[in-house]
Amino acid sequence: MGPCVCSGSLYLGTTPSRGACQGERHTQKSKRRRREENHKTRVVWRTTARQEIKKQGEHDTDGPNLISRTRSDLFYFSNFFSLIPSANQRFRVLEVLVFTKLDFSELNIPFGNGRNMYSRPYLRRCLSHGDSGSRQRCSAKILSAMIAPYLVQKEILEQMGYMELFDLTFMSRPLKYTAHSLHIPCSIFGWRVGCPGTSINITLKDLNQRNVKIAFKIDKVPATTMRKFVNFKRKLPIKRSGKQFVLKCGKDDSENVLILEDLTQHLLNILRVDDFLLASRLNLSGTNIFEKTQKFASLKLMNQDLAEDETRKILESLEVDDLHLSFTGPKIRDGPKDFELKHPIMELGNVDWLSIQSILAAKCERLLLGRVNHITQKDFSDIVRTWANGGFENLQELKLQVPWTWELSDVRDSYVYRDDVYKSFADMDVTITHASRDGDQKTIRRNSDGKRAQITFMKTFHFVVLP
Repeated sequence: MGPCVCSGSLYLGTTPSRGACQGERHTQKSKRRRREENHKTRVVWRTTARQEIKKQGEHDTDGPNLISRTRSDLFYFSNFFSLIPSANQRFRVLEVLVFTKLDFSELNIPFGNGRNMYSRPYLRRCLSHGDSGSRQRCSAKILSAMIAPYLVQKEILEQMGYMELFDLTFMSRPLKYTAHSLHIPCSIFGWRVGCPGTSINITLKDLNQRNVKIAFKIDKVPATTMRKFVNFKRKLPIKRSGKQFVLKCGKDDSENVLILEDLTQHLLNILRVDDFLLASRLNLSGTNIFEKTQKFASLKLMNQDLAEDETRKILESLEVDDLHLSFTGPKIRDGPKDFELKHPIMELGNVDWLSIQSILAAKCERLLLGRVNHITQKDFSDIVRTWANGGFENLQELKLQVPWTWELSDVRDSYVYRDDVYKSFADMDVTITHASRDGDQKTIRRNSDGKRAQITFMKTFHFVVLP
């Protein structure tokens, strides 16, 4: 037999039976009929919504202004439920509408066809709640209670759980824009970049003021297990599991940083953040992370080579409560440079790039340094003398390592390099109140105000102001 064209498909070989062709045509007609019915339902929905708004506007002193104000939002509201991607999420929205005890009496909401709409007994009870008429009428009073459709969407989103809310904002662009006005309080917003993996972790408060922690990870996940997609600047598979969303990572770190920027923008448009945390093994200079905030509760950078201007921005321009630089700093060839040390807690690792004058002018509460190979005995004496003369007003603790050449010259742990430092105390306005026999530790009192400090001096110089 020759080829047979049936429903736009070319079959070679045996001609399909007439029953098969008729079945396929029937299926296509059914799909087309359902599309037409859904379209008619949406038209009825829009018409009813417009009539309700107009009716409310006629009884309002600002009627014309009200209609013009809400017309721009009407499209979003009339398509609100059709924008919700899954039946479970539509069911969740319906539950919210019912339990907010609003009253819909004039509106039919197109949640889906009849089979999906009334398949659950609980859903039937929800639909009949507060309405003695047809079960096809949803009980709520959204247009009559809140007039503006934009406010209705906002009210619905505010009643949702955080996971459902973020899920909807990832799936629907109009709902994402509505969520921008929520400004959900977020106590902690933390980035973790390459240490290991890349993620954003946030902490929110539920209605009982309990902490709710949600993670947004960028990770290697098989695309076959991810059936949803989020549209940032690129279309990405996304998976939700428990209190965690997983976005499929890119090919390399640079692509992951771009995904992180898009995710950061998406979340910060919805949240109102108290404290930002950042821990990164990648150089994020030039990304929108440092554009979104200049203030961090904690900033930890690891294994990074920074330019001098990048280092100066971190130390002097940003506001950081707790700064950690681990194997991170500028590569300066022309000797140590002056930097302002002002953050309350600073742990900077090896700082051959930092001048002694910067240390003496520090405004920190805790300054923890690694090895400083260009420091001398006189510099250690100047640290104690600065405190004795009333400097280091905020200082509680200062620690730094002696140069490695001193350790090599040390004989039997005698620490001979500290003798000159101890002798210099005689020229200062301090009194030694306690000294260990081996000389490892001394306690001194500042004569001007009686404040005390404890000095432990071996391979590390540790200066602690006592309470």
